[in-house]
Amino acid sequence: LIGESNETIVFMHGSSFTDLIDIGSMITKLSLSEYHSMTNPPELKEVSMFGLEVSVADGSLLNYNGYIECILKIPFIELELYVPVLIVPDTNFNRTCPVIIGTNVLKIYSDLWEGQRYERNFNIMQK
Repeated sequence: LIGESNETIVFMHGSSFTDLIDIGSMITKLSLSEYHSMTNPPELKEVSMFGLEVSVADGSLLNYNGYIECILKIPFIELELYVPVLIVPDTNFNRTCPVIIGTNVLKIYSDLWEGQRYERNFNIMQK
């Protein structure tokens, strides 16, 4: 690793967690132990009906316990999103950084930011 990792704080369903903003991950994940630590956790839902298979960097399949739908807020962005989050078994990494924010969330924030930037530029051009 060169430089600092891309970690920040994220709020999920009213609980705060350390997260890694990871443009190499397509999905957003939360560790099982941190899911259980939530004060009022959302319902853990089955993924089996979707036939979801998620591969990790080495090509092996990612184990998961299900998914939740929750309100997610990144402090430096003034927008809350209602997003699906996979609940994954605990690992050495997610014991210290229990959330990975993937492109399923980052793309939404990016699109919204681009829309706001376009609107600002359009308003300046109209003056």
